Amino acid sequence: MSERTLRGKVAIVGVGETEYYKHGIVVLVELPRAGGVRMIGNLLGDPRQAVAIGSEVEAVFEPHDEARLAYTLVQWRYIERSG
Repeated sequence: MSERTLRGKVAIVGVGETEYYKHGIVVLVELPRAGGVRMIGNLLGDPRQAVAIGSEVEAVFEPHDEARLAYTLVQWRYIERSG
């Protein structure tokens, strides 16, 4: 695991679409290794996928260096388990 890997568990799930937001699934992720800090973000993948509270996810860092003020967006994806 790299130093830049964040892992956590889904605490709350929001599903929907508005005029300004088209992604579909927003999750609040609790980070046990950071004292229970919670972060919000998009859950990557099929916007119709089933999402369970407690599912393990990891952060995906999406740089936006071309923006007037560069920033990095944190999004989430399920941790793939082998076996």
